[in-house]
Amino acid sequence: MDFYTDVLDLSYLIDALDNSPGFKKYKKLNAAIVGMVEDYSLVSFQPLDVNRKESLLRLKNCIDKANGYVYGAGEERNVNALLACAVGAENELSRMRMMWILILVRNKFD
Repeated sequence: MDFYTDVLDLSYLIDALDNSPGFKKYKKLNAAIVGMVEDYSLVSFQPLDVNRKESLLRLKNCIDKANGYVYGAGEERNVNALLACAVGAENELSRMRMMWILILVRNKFD
């Protein structure tokens, strides 16, 4: 699951683009974009099970955090509320990863 959700090494994209004749002149630009995405964690992927309410809620919280809605003007703005939201999203992701590990282990021994 981590292979699909973690965006840590995108250098394979640069190699794939080098093989395309139309993208050779954009090699430096592509390398800069890949470096920026990796350095600042600009892209992430979240698992989704549409049959589980918790999964949908976790994804909604991640989307709200990513697009800035969680920090909106209509809600109370204090540091504790902002940090609690960010930590809550990370804790939920850890819980989901542990759940997938348990499912894989159960399937292996069944």
